[in-house]
Amino acid sequence: MNLPKNADYSKAEYWDERYSSEKSFEWLGGFSQFKKEIGELLKHHDVSDAILQLGCGNSSFSAEMKEENWKNITNIDISMNGLKRLQEQECGTELLQMDMTCMPFKDHMFDIVIEKSVKCCAK
Repeated sequence: MNLPKNADYSKAEYWDERYSSEKSFEWLGGFSQFKKEIGELLKHHDVSDAILQLGCGNSSFSAEMKEENWKNITNIDISMNGLKRLQEQECGTELLQMDMTCMPFKDHMFDIVIEKSVKCCAK
C-alpha cells in the first residue's frame, strides 16, 4: 500500500487528485455512526442553528444531518474536487472552498462546528 506522507494532507493538490476518482469516503464514520454521542450535544440546539463542517471532503455527513432536519449547514474544504463530489451527492448545504486555517467568517457566526479528523491535515 502506498500511503501519502502526512505533509501531503495539507495540500489541495493531494485532495483534488484523490477526489477526482473517489466518489465518497467517510473518515471515522458518518453522522449515523456518531448520532448517539452527537445527539447528546445537539439536543441543546435548534435544527435551524448555523453549523460549520470543517474539511467536509466528499463525506455524506452533512447530507445525513439534513435527513435529520438540520437546515443551516455550511461545508468547507480545501479541495474543489471534494466539493464537486459532495455537490453531486446532496443539495441544500452551502459549499465553500477555503483553507480552515484562514477562514473569513465573523466571530460567533456558527452555533456548532464539526471537526472530524481534519486537524491532522493542517500545516
